[in-house]
Amino acid sequence: MIPMLINFVADVHGAYDRLHSLLDPSIPLIVLGDNLNMMDFRTFEGIATEMLDADDFRCILEALGRGDRKNAMSIARSRIFDDPQRLLLAQSIVEREYRKLKAVLPPQSIVMYGNVDFPEQLEQVLGPEMFVDFGVREIGALRFGFVSGTPPYEQSMGLPGEIPLDEYEKRLAELGPVDILCTHMPPDVDDLCFDTVVNRNWGGCRAINKYMNEYQPLYHLFGHIHNPRVSEIKKGRTIIRNAGGFRYNGKLFSPDLPI
Repeated sequence: MIPMLINFVADVHGAYDRLHSLLDPSIPLIVLGDNLNMMDFRTFEGIATEMLDADDFRCILEALGRGDRKNAMSIARSRIFDDPQRLLLAQSIVEREYRKLKAVLPPQSIVMYGNVDFPEQLEQVLGPEMFVDFGVREIGALRFGFVSGTPPYEQSMGLPGEIPLDEYEKRLAELGPVDILCTHMPPDVDDLCFDTVVNRNWGGCRAINKYMNEYQPLYHLFGHIHNPRVSEIKKGRTIIRNAGGFRYNGKLFSPDLPI
């Protein structure tokens, strides 16, 4: 088989212009989710600033001042998703952002969603050729398995891209054997799940570990963890690789695959 280059990226979080500057239109791109920049708590940039008012930000800042990031995220989520008018506004802003993403993508792109994405709006903007929820697609001689979103984890906020654990496990099991497994969620491996900037383990999915033990794909590629302690390990024949953190590191992952 002849090697073929495919670019992988995750956690773009609104850095569409930067992504565009690195892309070659002739090279396929697979995006592993977390396309939106809802809110960067380091800089307070993000589309949530268009959806929240001064009182909302006061409450969020107070929570952050107490070191309670989870509560800060919960406040932002409740203000946006529990108010029908704000939710409509949010959906229109999200669609605008996804149109920006689509404008920079190479023609041969496949885009997954992560926990901070709006799957319905992403599918509407990208269409069925680019958007993938879960399932298997063949590229050349290889089978690519996709499972978008995340099951619940410790810091889950009930965002649109989060999926009940039993449904996530069912989707993963339905893939069967593939050559390349693509998820947004990492497996449950401490070094891969530990973010060195926030100094905590965000947790992984044991069902992914089980899948890899059974089928041993050539690669498992994922995102979600922006600054991992370790970006890549090998287990059996499987190379397990975090291809994410793009908003923070500006890097693509470009393995030569035997297509």
